[in-house]
Amino acid sequence: MSQVLTKVSGSTYALETSIKYKPTTFTYEITEPYTIPNDGKVYTIDIQALEIPAMYEYYAAPRIDKDAFLTAKIIAWQELNLLPGEANLFFEGAYLGKTILDVTNAKDTLSISLGRDKGIVIQRNKLKEFTQKQFIGTNKKETLAYEIVIRNNKQQPINITIKDQFPIATNNDIEVEKIEYSNGEIEKDTEIITWKLTIEPKAEKKLQLKYSVKYPKNKDLFLE
Repeated sequence: MSQVLTKVSGSTYALETSIKYKPTTFTYEITEPYTIPNDGKVYTIDIQALEIPAMYEYYAAPRIDKDAFLTAKIIAWQELNLLPGEANLFFEGAYLGKTILDVTNAKDTLSISLGRDKGIVIQRNKLKEFTQKQFIGTNKKETLAYEIVIRNNKQQPINITIKDQFPIATNNDIEVEKIEYSNGEIEKDTEIITWKLTIEPKAEKKLQLKYSVKYPKNKDLFLE
């Protein structure tokens, strides 16, 4: 005997399901029959409900965007029998929006972007006292320095990856000297600097970035 869905539009109902596996696919079978009224309302059926452990990590590139972006990373996700498609995102009880769940990749970790988190405040400020311009013979030398401040206003520690970049010399007339980068890791080909930090609740960390660029004084370079 089937059960009739009679609750309000938009409600979600959990059903008993089983999974049937084939060599290249799998299917969900709803074992409990239901009758859905023809009343024009929308009813959503939960095929499966799982509690999945995830690692949460923040990412920010304050040179481009000063907001921090939260990512959930799920390991061993291939065992969950997830289906590709649109997904609704909720975090700490709040609706964040929609995303596309891509389960066609071959990576061991499934990353899901949860969007911006205003609980993490990031500033990238130019240090004017360390910024200078010099003329050395036929060359011009500019030195620039920045301080990146990351504050965790949340109630729990966070892991966050910060990225910035040194200028890349485009020809032999240009020389870039890396002066300070707070023990970050530098990618040789791209000059991208990466810092991986853990910040305690209500605490902040500061990073220093300083470099100089020497180039012919008859050329104009735009340095941020």
